[in-house]
Amino acid sequence: MTGYSGDEEYTFCSTCGKIIPNRLSETTCTKCKKKIVSSKKEIISISKPTQNIDPKVIEERSLLKNWESYFPYLSIRPLQRKIMETISEKEKQYKHFVIQAANGVGKTISVLASVLPLSYDKDKTIIYCCRTHQQMSRVIEELKMIQQLKPVSGVALRGRKELCLHPIIQKFALDPANAADICRYLKKEGKCKYFVNIGKKQKQEKMREITKNQILDSLEILDIGKSLDMCPFEISKRIISNSKVIAASYQYVFNPGIRSTLLQSLEKDLNDVILVIDEAHNLPSTAIDISSNSLTSYSLEQAQNEAMKYKTGEIYDLLEAMSSVLEEDTKELHIEEEIQIDPKEYLKKVEKRAQQKIDERAIQALERLGEYVKEFQASQNKAPLSYTSAVANHLKQLL
Repeated sequence: MTGYSGDEEYTFCSTCGKIIPNRLSETTCTKCKKKIVSSKKEIISISKPTQNIDPKVIEERSLLKNWESYFPYLSIRPLQRKIMETISEKEKQYKHFVIQAANGVGKTISVLASVLPLSYDKDKTIIYCCRTHQQMSRVIEELKMIQQLKPVSGVALRGRKELCLHPIIQKFALDPANAADICRYLKKEGKCKYFVNIGKKQKQEKMREITKNQILDSLEILDIGKSLDMCPFEISKRIISNSKVIAASYQYVFNPGIRSTLLQSLEKDLNDVILVIDEAHNLPSTAIDISSNSLTSYSLEQAQNEAMKYKTGEIYDLLEAMSSVLEEDTKELHIEEEIQIDPKEYLKKVEKRAQQKIDERAIQALERLGEYVKEFQASQNKAPLSYTSAVANHLKQLL
């Protein structure tokens, strides 16, 4: 089968989805005849602090110790001082602490200024968990202010789907899990030039030169990746071990799989981390989201079509049983109405209808079909997507 190679220059037709090998600045899609202009490299731009520190602050802070030497503003509000003094005292006692204060108090800079001294004294990394990307960017902005007083480094992380430069994932990935699935296939088959470039020594040296001792927002990492033709997600994984502060979503700490990858990249365990959780009242809903897994009836129908197309009768029977049992259990529901389904009972019904056991062997059969579908899709210059793979991943969660 023919396909495209990972280190080959190509453009991507946003209209019909065809991948076109190309070494020119302009080309025409051979399928839909649309004129395509290849994207040009962007200039790397690392933003400076939103404001410069008052020279009086630099002179005054240089004479102070602990948190006061990290606070970059001329005026310290009474509540900010109380927050920083409380944190500093609790840190000495190795105690956890909770801070509740209104918006606009200046909690972010207060927390950073008070935990940074300890992180250097104890050689620990600060993981600052935020709910939104805007809040992560705020952490980076404050760190850039502190950097005018003290040498400090930091990075804000985003997920694979948001940092990916590959045209297939940009256009076709439905969600983070789907993006990760496509990414694994593209890397395994050597069909992502951005990942291939991560392993090139000259590119690595340039990446280290640009990122050394920097404070980088996730969008700045994206720009670096575009300029160097390197995967921004992989860049972020490689620079965090040298960063003192990591701003990240809750998923990076409370999702076991993602946390394991993060700590591996940091080359640390949780005992080596100072954990800050912004807006911690959101954790219950986050925990529910992390422990939840969904599969739509549409995905089941499309998986059945894949099984039928490639004539895998036993897999088709399993998928048909999953769809039928789900339809039977929910047929009395009204729109927007929900019911709780016991996974064990659901799987028992599916096994009875399909007359086969749902075990590791069955999941492996689904995965093999999914891999074959993706391989065939890629050979046709189409997105390597498989609904059967999604079903396999879902069943892994249920078992």
